[in-house]
Amino acid sequence: MPLKDKEKLREYNKKYNQAHREQRRENSKKYRETHREQRKEYRRKYYQAHREHCIEAHKKWSQTHREQRRDYHRTHVLGTTHANGNKVHVSGLNKRPYTNYCEICGILKIEKLHYHHWNKEKLSLGIWVCFKCHGLVEAIDRHGDNLQKMIDRYLKLKETRDMVLMPAR
Repeated sequence: MPLKDKEKLREYNKKYNQAHREQRRENSKKYRETHREQRKEYRRKYYQAHREHCIEAHKKWSQTHREQRRDYHRTHVLGTTHANGNKVHVSGLNKRPYTNYCEICGILKIEKLHYHHWNKEKLSLGIWVCFKCHGLVEAIDRHGDNLQKMIDRYLKLKETRDMVLMPAR
């Protein structure tokens, strides 16, 4: 027997939804998985029809949720540069938590740390480093085995140049 009184119906629906919350969540998840392409197509068409509104809403949300957006990028988005110089943003990652300090030198840098990833196949593996240390770890990754030879050669050249440039007494 359907409820005619709107208040009673509202109260009944509220209790029902609370009692079956997990079941409704599971059903919604299954629906999203099975109708992924239809939902994607619907969102694409909606965006095309309401482009200006969507852009304005996104700008407004970005301004009011600046910290939330920053935190999301710190944990799920990787900006990297290909060998050809093109910049790429890869999303959907689970990076290490942001540390607020360089994991190499320990300097406290709350805003400007770089995420250095070790493995091109597993971009989520990496460390948080400052700008200077990022250059250092990139050099280590690029030159690997020859790095110690390069350091020794540099120190030797520096020593001989200092001797040459020293004034005679």
